[in-house]
Amino acid sequence: MSLSRRAMLVGTLSLAGATYSTAPPPDEASTSPADGFSVVTFDVPSGGSMESGSLNGSALVVGSAFRGSPPEPRAFAWLRDTFVWLTPESVPSVALAVDDQGRAVGWAAENYPSLRPVVWRDAMGGSAATDLAPLQSGGGAASAIEPDGEIYGYLQQPGSYVDLPVRFTEGDPKPLGRVGSGTPAAVNASGVVVGTASRDGSESGRTFAARWILLEIEELSTPEGTHSAAHAINDEGLVVGEIIDATGGGRGARAVIWDGGTARELTMPDGYDSSTAAGIDQAGTVVGTASLLDGSRSTGVARLP
Repeated sequence: MSLSRRAMLVGTLSLAGATYSTAPPPDEASTSPADGFSVVTFDVPSGGSMESGSLNGSALVVGSAFRGSPPEPRAFAWLRDTFVWLTPESVPSVALAVDDQGRAVGWAAENYPSLRPVVWRDAMGGSAATDLAPLQSGGGAASAIEPDGEIYGYLQQPGSYVDLPVRFTEGDPKPLGRVGSGTPAAVNASGVVVGTASRDGSESGRTFAARWILLEIEELSTPEGTHSAAHAINDEGLVVGEIIDATGGGRGARAVIWDGGTARELTMPDGYDSSTAAGIDQAGTVVGTASLLDGSRSTGVARLP
């Protein structure tokens, strides 16, 4: 998630699948948001639900909308008052990230549910989706893009459900580090990639927040007995995400920030038992979601440094 302007933070919160407000419930005055923020919402043409994937410094938002029965996703781009579908209605798709040049990445599936990693080189200009991997490579998705256009994501080998983290280079994907399975989530201007990985590549194995530097993987430190995931990184190298007890134990996820390799749990608003940090801007402002484990309530959260 790219958050290069503070003014864009609430736009991200208000588009994440539901209309979140940074304003807390009346009994949570201690978690009041910074002054000067406003909530921006928009509806999907012809109805449906949506979730955002990313926005850039020009407030260009990309994401996916769900329509039909059963509902299937369709990628979109939105800039101020203009809404653009990124694929034909017959092609399920999701847009996960966008850079400041207006290039969006994600996946498209002409033969759903077989996913293909794609890039839209001019999201608002209506450019067609370009496949990023050889057809024989199996399914996958593109999930992060650098300012210089380098794209990261994952591929699934034919007959396997293991996610292989890769950098897409001129149709010739290059593996990221030695890891059983991994899914990149974000990349900063220095080319440092963060995401989620596991050592053994199995669905039952422990997952951990990962950082890839020069294609080599590093596990971010977390308390013993926890799973973790990294969702965003800023240009200072601060990483945000979540940790969760491996045994469950009735506890929800907890939002965390990694600063210099050390995980620090972010305070959860009163009245909630689960949280995640989804984005961080260059000033260190963190945005995310707090919720109840039973799904009855959720709210957007912005934490200023």
